[in-house]
Amino acid sequence: EVLAHVQEIPENGADIAHLGHLHVPSVFKGADLQTIFTNSKILDVAKHEWQGTWRTLEGEGNEHLASVSIQHAFAINAGTIKLFEMTVEAKQIGPGLVHLHLNTSLGKGVLVQTVTPLGPLKQKICHHLYTSPSFIAPFAKFVLHSEACHVERDIMIWNNKQYRKSPLLVAEDKLIKSFRTWYKQFYSQNSPTIDTIDKYDTDW
Repeated sequence: EVLAHVQEIPENGADIAHLGHLHVPSVFKGADLQTIFTNSKILDVAKHEWQGTWRTLEGEGNEHLASVSIQHAFAINAGTIKLFEMTVEAKQIGPGLVHLHLNTSLGKGVLVQTVTPLGPLKQKICHHLYTSPSFIAPFAKFVLHSEACHVERDIMIWNNKQYRKSPLLVAEDKLIKSFRTWYKQFYSQNSPTIDTIDKYDTDW
């Protein structure tokens, strides 16, 4: 469960820049942002590397679709030795459903993420991983564990960040503005705003 606005979670996909900081430390260092940048320097020999982009999908009938393309590597020795590589094509389907298509050397898989509002500032995230037969069970469990670890890092941010209607964006944040323009289509004229949210009876 996440104590944040429902838009914050898919907006993460357009915030490509955060991958190069929040998700660089090895998953073996855990998910606690208060310690992963300072504890166990020995584990810093292995780090995650990320490259990606966010875009809307063109074509009539695709207005509700967006896509994130990511290249991920788990590497040592300053990135010169790749222990594991994976490409991810994440399809955002409307405001609360994502299909992450994983392509690895050990097979393909699809991780399905759903975001269900429990209240104005309380969301439930569920992940389900489906894999090809060549995806051996221990490897699939490690992939799911790693995904959970990275999401836990995001949750620490989501639970504490403040929404800014007109944030100061630098060049590397330009996709966030594009995302917010695209996401507006999912609000109705009577959708609650941050100004009216306290009028709702919530248990968060």
